[in-house]
Amino acid sequence: MDINPMHLVTTALLTDHFEQVPLSASPEFSESLVRIVQHYKVDTYLPLFPKEIELAARLRSNGSISASVKLMTPPPAASAACADKWMLCQLLQNRGVPVPKTAPASTPFAAKEFFLKPKNGTGSLGARVVKKVDLSEIVGGRGGDWIVQEICMPPEVTVDAFYDPAHGFSRVICRERIEVKSGVSTKARLYEDEELNLIALVLAKALELAGSFCFQVMRNPGGWVVTDVNPRPGAATAMCATTGNDFFAASFAHCWGEDARRFFGLLDGEQFVTRQYAEFLMGPRS
Repeated sequence: MDINPMHLVTTALLTDHFEQVPLSASPEFSESLVRIVQHYKVDTYLPLFPKEIELAARLRSNGSISASVKLMTPPPAASAACADKWMLCQLLQNRGVPVPKTAPASTPFAAKEFFLKPKNGTGSLGARVVKKVDLSEIVGGRGGDWIVQEICMPPEVTVDAFYDPAHGFSRVICRERIEVKSGVSTKARLYEDEELNLIALVLAKALELAGSFCFQVMRNPGGWVVTDVNPRPGAATAMCATTGNDFFAASFAHCWGEDARRFFGLLDGEQFVTRQYAEFLMGPRS
């Protein structure tokens, strides 16, 4: 399913069925989702966007999505936190996870400039550096819809992580974002880091995450800080699969009660991965 029509969705070439749906943040989405799950007898569902994840967890809790459907989301409270950056920062800080200094844009902390983010944003959309003198004009009367954070220092690193609490197994690979297009890495340095491995485990326990997830870190004067969390694999997590570490496959294996360890291998020192575009003929508009 996708918000775009079939002729604009490349993965539709691989599917038996396709459904165009409203935005996950729209009121109509939940009805479409429940209908699709029931009509196609869906047995496993991996939501991808923060609001979609939050909604799926809520639909499970109220019985709209049957318990027979394997739903790949954290508990409702953690799902809601991952969709609200202000709530997430408070939760992580209370659980001992390092985060940047953060405040609602309506009540900013003292600084000459900030990194401004939509409270419910995705994929870095709308996020940017702003000066204090311009802040009120940019957010207008919607200061509660934005957060401000201290400006952190590079490198910007995405951490791909897998955690199986039942078996005490974890795997963590770091991706330094060398080049980014449309919010997604296209060139990255892959490596392992013990400090970020420990942060991943603390984060997994704080949010009750199981299976694959990813988070972003940068540095402030105190060291690494977590700037964002996705409770599922990321748009560039597939880069790790080139090294024999398939976080997507492991996540589904964990969901289905299989041994996920077979999807991970050793990382032979630091590795560099690049992504290139490919062309697909989609045919005429259906």
